[in-house]
Amino acid sequence: MLESTLGSRREAPFTLRLMGGWRLSTPTRPRLRVTSRKARGLLAYLAHPPEARHDRQVLAALLWEDSDPWHARLSLRRALSDLRSHVADALLCEGDRVWLSGSAFEIDTQNFMRATSDSSAVGSGQAALLYGGDFLAGLTVASRAFTHWQQLTRQRLHSRMLVCRACAHDWMPVKHQEDATRAR
Repeated sequence: MLESTLGSRREAPFTLRLMGGWRLSTPTRPRLRVTSRKARGLLAYLAHPPEARHDRQVLAALLWEDSDPWHARLSLRRALSDLRSHVADALLCEGDRVWLSGSAFEIDTQNFMRATSDSSAVGSGQAALLYGGDFLAGLTVASRAFTHWQQLTRQRLHSRMLVCRACAHDWMPVKHQEDATRAR
């Protein structure tokens, strides 16, 4: 069921991996280098969920909470410019709103969450196998608000993986059980 759901989607121009680390790629470029940790964090935040419109002031406060509003907005503009140089028209802005084009991204966390909606043993097993590790593992952003969001998201994804694993334990072949255990 999951394979047919994912297989029927046309290939997105960008792949964003947020579990087990942070990685942005295209079919022709296996790794796009976004050097700023805050720009990487911003892209991750915008991807949850994609197409959700975010207010620039909220984004600036989320990532640059210790800066005055003017400097925070300037830093946000720089981060958006950095991201736009990699994802171009997939990053959308209108007035004070910023969002991602959902059709432009294949996002591992979104695929995982879709897979967890299938509560059968097979669906749960496939969802457990899609879990790629801790959310944004290795990404540290100097912002208490962002870190709080990151930890909550990490806990939510990890909890769903544990539920899926418990539902699927009897179904999964031994090799996949070992792979899923190592993914923790």
